[in-house]
Amino acid sequence: MSVYISCFDIDGDSCEEIEKELQKHHMNIIRHENTPGRFLLSDGDNREGWIIVIVSKESLKSELLSFNLIKCLIADVDDGRLRILLVLRSGVNISEVPICIRWVTVFSEDEKSYKNWIENQ
Repeated sequence: MSVYISCFDIDGDSCEEIEKELQKHHMNIIRHENTPGRFLLSDGDNREGWIIVIVSKESLKSELLSFNLIKCLIADVDDGRLRILLVLRSGVNISEVPICIRWVTVFSEDEKSYKNWIENQ
């Protein structure tokens, strides 16, 4: 199973921790760093599997986060599935996440239960 991890440069440490945790469970990890002009599901991405989006105070300041999330949600709805998980970094509350995406499954960075969710779905 493939797992895309979407993060901003500033969240690289969290991304690495999640990568290591998921690799223990033999998951194929594809890392996507959010940079201007590079969007999820672009450049011919034909993803199968899950997308984990790391949400930090810094990423919430960028319109790119909401854009990528909405784009992925639309693709999932078109495909009749929902395979997007938010992992909130320490200090981020769900109330800070844009209202339009609060209903997506959310995990705290400290929980590490996202790996169990992926395995059991």
